[in-house]
Amino acid sequence: MRREEYLTELIKSKEIGEFTEALESGCNELISKWYEKYNFKKTGWVNESLMKEKALSDCKRYSLGFKPERSDNAFAYLTQNIRCSFARTYGKLYKEEKNKVS
Repeated sequence: MRREEYLTELIKSKEIGEFTEALESGCNELISKWYEKYNFKKTGWVNESLMKEKALSDCKRYSLGFKPERSDNAFAYLTQNIRCSFARTYGKLYKEEKNKVS
C-alpha cells in the first residue's frame, strides 16, 4: 500500500467504524517491517506473534482518534502507533522476563 492510500483507507474505516481489509493488510505490512527493523529476534525471548498482534490491536483501537482535518499523514500516525505499541509490549515482556530470572 502506498503512503497516500493510508489516508483514504483510514477515513473509510472511521466512517464504517471498523478496519477495511486494505487498511488491515497495510498495517500488517508496516508491523512486519518495523518488527524486522527493531530486530527483537536477537533477544531470544520475545514472542513475535504477541508483539504483532498487540500492534495490530492498538492500530485498530487508536485509528479512531485520527483527525484528517488536522493532518493528512495517516501513514505517520499508524507508524507511530505501531512503534509505541512495540515499546509498551516489549517493556511489559522485559519486566516479566527480568522477574523470572531474579
